[in-house]
Amino acid sequence: MFGFNFGSNKSIVGLDIGSNSIKAVELQRSRGEVMVSHLGIELLASDIVVDSMIVDSGSVASAISKIFSEHAFKAKQVATSVSGHSVIVKKISMQTMDEPELGDAVRNEAAQYIPFDMSDVNVDYQVLSDNLDGPTIDVLLVAVKKDKILNYTNALQLPGGSRRSSILTLLLCRIATNTTTTLPPIQR
Repeated sequence: MFGFNFGSNKSIVGLDIGSNSIKAVELQRSRGEVMVSHLGIELLASDIVVDSMIVDSGSVASAISKIFSEHAFKAKQVATSVSGHSVIVKKISMQTMDEPELGDAVRNEAAQYIPFDMSDVNVDYQVLSDNLDGPTIDVLLVAVKKDKILNYTNALQLPGGSRRSSILTLLLCRIATNTTTTLPPIQR
């Protein structure tokens, strides 16, 4: 199951790596409120990110470094999302069950919806149903090809890039469904 919180950190950077630019926003938590503390954007050449894949990791890492230094970002934790053909998001209905059973059941169910070899993807999910007493629940299923995550992680970990990153495959889906749970490690 996925979710978002600051953990023990007081700030986090949201990073959007697009085909034309990299945009960053630093959010800071103070007295229970979240505020924007820094914003930055760096334009990219058209051949650096193509079809949602980072082609030139060095240029992306340099652009991220430039945003952090020019706009005085202080957070070490970075959240980003991935998109494109390597990302599958599907709402499914499943029989209601306990959380430990649900994780295994979702992974088994995922195989029929994912057009990739299951060993090539990371799978995650979020229960969407408010009522967990009924016979079925709605689940948001997400699968991302491992090479896609590796592609983004490599750019974020190059010298000049951020050293601590989380690939949040469902950042926008989570916001759309208003869920607030803790992010576990990515399934490998």
